Amino acid sequence: YDRPEILPIAKRLEGLGYRIMATEGTAKFLTENGISHVTQVRKISEGVPNVLDIIRSGMIDIIINTPTKGNRTESDGFKIRRAAMECSVHLMTSLDTVNALLDVMECEITPEKLDVIALEDIK
Repeated sequence: YDRPEILPIAKRLEGLGYRIMATEGTAKFLTENGISHVTQVRKISEGVPNVLDIIRSGMIDIIINTPTKGNRTESDGFKIRRAAMECSVHLMTSLDTVNALLDVMECEITPEKLDVIALEDIK
């Protein structure tokens, strides 16, 4: 399971001002490990409002959900990823990609810091 790997990511997100929502086990793990802005949400089977309702409400900017082996259509993860796509919520399914995104976000890149180079000029 990805909990130990998600901890440094959660710390980086919190450092950038993001608030984190997670189901009970992950929320407890993050809180016990120093993440202070964690909101616990219900799993799909735990009634409403649950994680799908939160996704559909428009309250979520980005979802980090790594698929498990098998990727069964009846799994919560599959339903969460599908809801993200249906609601046009940014979805990250690889922790390596999340870390790369955070690397860029932490650089505080602004248009003034960028140089535009035409692809045909690259040799």
